Amino acid sequence: MAEINEEVVKEVMKSKSNCYDNRGKYNFAIPTEITVTITLDEYRKLVEDTALANDEKGKLNQKIWGLEEQVRQLKNKLLKALDEPTEDDNEEAE
Repeated sequence: MAEINEEVVKEVMKSKSNCYDNRGKYNFAIPTEITVTITLDEYRKLVEDTALANDEKGKLNQKIWGLEEQVRQLKNKLLKALDEPTEDDNEEAE
């Protein structure tokens, strides 16, 4: 087995740990790195769970956007109501 250059290992580990990139850029394991093996069924379940979580996240983001829009509309309505003169203001002016 080839001798492992410790400096290269340190540099690779440093760049792998700086960010989580799942696009295959770091799709390899160096000899000192811990790896986990999963079955195809476990992988499919993981993909399914991730898709469902992303779908739920999208629904929640849409709901949040709708609620934020309601808040903006109510805030504008309140500001408009505060700017309009009331009956009390008219009585005080007389």
